[in-house]
Amino acid sequence: MRYDLPRAAAGPLNATVAAACFLYALTAAVAAPPNDARVFSIVPQPTAGKTLRYYTVNGLTLTYRAKDDSGKEASFTSRVALSITLRYKVLDVAPDGKARISVVSEGGKARTDTSDETLAPEKDDYPRVVQVDHYNRILGINDEGAASQGKDSGSGQGAVGDIFSQTNLLIQTHLLPMPDHPVKIGDSWTAHYPLPATQKLRKGGDDVVATMTLVGVEMLGTQETLKVKQVFTIPADVDIDARGDAVTGEHTAAGHVGVRMTYTIEANISPADGKLIISAGGVKGTVKFSGAYAKQMPSDSLEIGGSITVSELPEGVATTGTGNVGATH
Repeated sequence: MRYDLPRAAAGPLNATVAAACFLYALTAAVAAPPNDARVFSIVPQPTAGKTLRYYTVNGLTLTYRAKDDSGKEASFTSRVALSITLRYKVLDVAPDGKARISVVSEGGKARTDTSDETLAPEKDDYPRVVQVDHYNRILGINDEGAASQGKDSGSGQGAVGDIFSQTNLLIQTHLLPMPDHPVKIGDSWTAHYPLPATQKLRKGGDDVVATMTLVGVEMLGTQETLKVKQVFTIPADVDIDARGDAVTGEHTAAGHVGVRMTYTIEANISPADGKLIISAGGVKGTVKFSGAYAKQMPSDSLEIGGSITVSELPEGVATTGTGNVGATH
């Protein structure tokens, strides 16, 4: 799913869906004693052919604020709710530990204030590949499918749309960067990686910055997990033409889009390899428009807020059209 900038779509998040994802964790999570002084060496262990699946529920509120002719402030708010399953498959692993991972959507649902859309599954060979280093830090997201769809659709999105591709945004909530040194409770580490599919558009400092903090140890049933707080900010500053397509080089810009989105998430991960098991958190940010493109919008700025929950899905477990977990093939 892609968040098309000129159109603000919306729909309420079904609380039952989120509850279903986290029923196990809510009933079985037990925190370890606060004086746990152990040191953890978290080493990702990718192997060619390994597959992971994650089910995500993401609810967003989009608010435009503007002043009417009398100077009185007015606002327009809409909502969008997404439930989607992504499948990750390790394609190959280099001797230095770098891995290439295929990412494919198995489909889902998108609900807005005015519509209820079924998201069709992508083909197994969909051309989206993520490269990560030995510590699971994202080196790049190459989504040739999203780039070609934006280019050919006439939607005015082009490379700008790559930033707002919902699938590409979710990847960063599923693949958590691990520390390159042993850590204990209270320790933090930071990772930087490029924006998805926008390498040619990047300006100085336009990186995703993620800060991770080990906040505790928690039991999920009989499984010991590490509780990690993840905070990452997605910045993007892109020059655009009047349609919203990104422009570079000799092309003359008719406007500008500036994006700042911050995710704050608490995740339970495997102590051995850092694999995500379950997580929950929120997102908050702004999108600012300028130039001719801004005239197409209800206002020159958009406020974004919402929630996100993620749950690992075993093979053979599917999600239904309404987002319930547990239906089997």
